[in-house]
Amino acid sequence: CIIMPCLTAATPHSAVPEVGAPHFLKSDCQTSNCRPARQAGADARGDCPAVDLPLMALIPHSEVGKTLSGRPTFWFYVPYSPEQIPLGKFVVLDEDDNEIIPPIDFVLPDQMPGFVSFTIPDSQPELELGQDYRWYFELYCDPAVPNYVDVSGWVQRVDMTVELENQLNDPTRRADQLLLERGIWYDAIAHLANLRVTDQSNESYLTDWQSALQQPDIALPHIPSDPIIGSVDIISNP
Repeated sequence: CIIMPCLTAATPHSAVPEVGAPHFLKSDCQTSNCRPARQAGADARGDCPAVDLPLMALIPHSEVGKTLSGRPTFWFYVPYSPEQIPLGKFVVLDEDDNEIIPPIDFVLPDQMPGFVSFTIPDSQPELELGQDYRWYFELYCDPAVPNYVDVSGWVQRVDMTVELENQLNDPTRRADQLLLERGIWYDAIAHLANLRVTDQSNESYLTDWQSALQQPDIALPHIPSDPIIGSVDIISNP
C-alpha cells in the first residue's frame, strides 16, 4: 500500500450475508495501517427504500482510524427515518473475526435523516491498546429478512502521550487539528460534532466540520446539509 494506491473493499460480517455492492474509493495509503473499509452503504436492495444520498461513515476510507478512548464514539450520516429502518445493529470483531462486542440493537432518533453517533456502552469491554478491530454498523429495512444497508471500518486504540495531553490542555491549540494531525479520526470527528451540537448556528463550527469531512483521508462522496442529531437509542445490550 505504500507504493500502490489502496482500493477499499468491504468484507461482510460473517454472521449476515452481504447485500449489494460496496462503494469503492481510491486513496494513497501512506502507512502500514492500510485497511479496507466500506465508507458508504450500497444502493438499496429488496425492501430497503431508495434514497438520494447513501449511508456514510465518517471514517478514513483506507487506513485504520485511531482513538484515545477504550469505548469510542462513531459518527454516521443516515439518510433514513425510523419508520424506514426499524432496527440497527453494531458489532465489533477482532482481526480473526471473533466477536469482541456482540451485536447491539438500536433504533434511530425521531429527527432523522441526519448525522448520528454510536458509543460503545460502559457494559462492554474496552478496546485494547494497539489492537486493530473491525466494526459494522448495520441498518435493517425489515428485521424479519436479511435486507440491510451497512458500513464498516477499522479502529485502533492508541495511548495518550504526555506531549499530546499538554497540547490538548493548551487553550491556544485546536483539539480537532491536533487529533487529525495524528490520525485520531474518531475523537476529532466526535469533538467537532459535539461543538456543533452545542451551537449549530456557529458558522465557524460549521466550517471546521465541513473541512474535516473534506480531508483527503475521509473525502466523503457527498457532504449532506442535514443536522447533527446525536446518539442512536440502544434497545438491547448483550
